[in-house]
Formats: sequence, structure tokens, C-alpha cells
Amino acid sequence: MAGDSERDSHTHTSQVEDTELLYLNVLEKWRETLCERGEPLDSLSIVAHSLGAYLAGSWAMRSPDRIKKLVLCEPWGLGSPEVFRYVNICICIGI
Repeated sequence: MAGDSERDSHTHTSQVEDTELLYLNVLEKWRETLCERGEPLDSLSIVAHSLGAYLAGSWAMRSPDRIKKLVLCEPWGLGSPEVFRYVNICICIGI
């Protein structure tokens, strides 16, 4: 049924977004914890690969003020060029 396919697609998208937010919240909590301990992490330079590159790109889109420089190597699933507007970025594909 077409309705079932549409509902399953929405459920899948929701699960992916929920998982992405889970990882991003863990990264932000890590950064906040280090700041509380006196580590100056107002902005980060990040090099990431594959799924890590996807998450780093997502984090940069949500919190561009937290990212100084960003290198994404073969970013898995990063479909939006929106990230390019926010940070100094280098993307390496097919290394």
C-alpha cells in the first residue's frame, strides 16, 4: 500500500534524525564538560571521516560558532551544501 510505504519512510527518517541528534548531543555534552574543567573549547578544528564527517558537518550546521575549521573526508550521507556557508571547510572525496 502506498500509505504504508509513506509511513515507513517517515518513521525511518524520524529514526535517523533521532539518532543523529543523540550523537550531536553527546558531542556537545563532551565539549561542555571539558569547558567546565577549564579546557578552552570555544571553537574546534575537526578532521573527520565517513559517518564521523557526516556528524561533524551536521554539528557545524547546527553550531557554526563552535567550529573553527572543518575537514570532511568522504562524508557519508552529507547531502546539504549548507555547511559550506558556515565554516572554513575542506572536503576530501575518494582518498
